[in-house]
Amino acid sequence: MKKQLITMITGALLLSSAITACRDDFEFDEFEKYDDSIAINGKVASPLINTRMKFSDVNTKSINERLNFSYDNSGLTHMVVNQDDKVINLPNMLSPAELAALGLPPQTWEKTYTTDKQSIFQDRAGGTFFIKNPTFTLNKKVMKNSTILLKINKIDFYNTSGTLLKTISPINDEFGESIVLNNENTNGGLSEALEMMPDYYVLQYTAKSDAIENGDKMKINVILDLPLEIKTDKFSIRDTMVIDIDDIIENADKLIIKTKVQNNIPVEIKLRANFLAQGVVIDSIYEQGPLVIDAATTDDDGKVLNTTATDRINTFDKMRITKLLNANCDKLSYEFVISSDQSKYVKITENQTLDLRMSMCVEAGFSTKD
Repeated sequence: MKKQLITMITGALLLSSAITACRDDFEFDEFEKYDDSIAINGKVASPLINTRMKFSDVNTKSINERLNFSYDNSGLTHMVVNQDDKVINLPNMLSPAELAALGLPPQTWEKTYTTDKQSIFQDRAGGTFFIKNPTFTLNKKVMKNSTILLKINKIDFYNTSGTLLKTISPINDEFGESIVLNNENTNGGLSEALEMMPDYYVLQYTAKSDAIENGDKMKINVILDLPLEIKTDKFSIRDTMVIDIDDIIENADKLIIKTKVQNNIPVEIKLRANFLAQGVVIDSIYEQGPLVIDAATTDDDGKVLNTTATDRINTFDKMRITKLLNANCDKLSYEFVISSDQSKYVKITENQTLDLRMSMCVEAGFSTKD
């Protein structure tokens, strides 16, 4: 029987065989008892997903290594997208010392730049994700000692087809050492733009200086900080894991998949899961509808007051098993669709977790081969 160790962003996933009965009341701690024994009694069970994840564990593919998570003093989770835009080669000018020696006034240099496309929300089916206090921060990294000021002119937000969704500009478009764009200086425009779920943005800014050194360079850094004090509705997060189940189910009469979830994140979660072959959905684990996990109850600081739990057992008969085998099923995709109370913001903190356990149990009248 083939065994495979696979990992993904939400935690460790282990696919292996073990001797155990296909009980209907499995508990979380059972997953610690699985080993690599060969089952000869016609019943094989293996943990398919065994993970405890924080909201910050789910990294969407669209922002890759640019995405990181941080926590403030209150424990609030911050999703930070940090992007170095470009290195600007400044023009050759006389240095301040040279200007002073010649008795000339400072030379003012000013130029407007536009960032490349910067991804925000992708790999999703839809929904909204309303952040209470998002900020864009524009920083500079000067290679020498030049004094350079920045100003954000505008940010254009687009969907994946390139359609402009919204343009926002700061009310006080002044030059500064570091520029912050937020709801306060856009009359709430930043949250309104992000609520439209743009796929990417393009930022235009101006840099200037009255005293730059000859041939200086400057790197521009754009930071998008999304503190996860949110309202969300039908926002989905997807992922796909590679599986190899042919040797496990090829002689099976029945395939039972048991799911058990404990949630202490204050959002409702609907879980969908599908078997895939070459990217095509072959069968759905939850064919009668998504598994619904109610939102946990938290106080105003995000401290968990009440954890919710749910479980479901799904059975595949011989016909459905044959369908998976004939299609050479090779992947399992799953999607979390999250929603919260739209009348208030909820805080996502570093201590809130979602426990997800999925067990795959096979019943057959056979002895496993080497």
